[in-house]
Amino acid sequence: MEKQKTKKTMPYWALILILAGCFSIVTAAVHLYWTTVTIPFEVTGIELSAYPEVIMQDPGENVTYSCNVTNTVDRTYNITLVFALDDTEYFDAYVTVNAMDFYTIAPLSTTKIEFEVCISLAAYPVSGLEFTIDFYIVPE
Repeated sequence: MEKQKTKKTMPYWALILILAGCFSIVTAAVHLYWTTVTIPFEVTGIELSAYPEVIMQDPGENVTYSCNVTNTVDRTYNITLVFALDDTEYFDAYVTVNAMDFYTIAPLSTTKIEFEVCISLAAYPVSGLEFTIDFYIVPE
């Protein structure tokens, strides 16, 4: 009687383990190859400082605030300031900021900028909002 040859097969768990390992290696290689790195990029020259730490007003009140804009390079800049609250509906309905359209900042100098914040008499009390001042260089 002839002995039957038994076929040796790989257990399913071993096959799954090998495939999972291969998949992990391929995934890691693809990730390393196609990873995008984002690095903050900034060209300095204009700095905003000495701005109010908090703006606290009553309805109907108009208050003048100031901040300093420092030009650290040997070039004149024209800048515009944009004022906003993180609650745009409240800002549009109850807050007005009066400031010049643009400011000329002389080379290697600090310019004091004043702006008036007016709160409508119809405004209701709020807290926890953030007031932002963004500045943009006006192209010459």
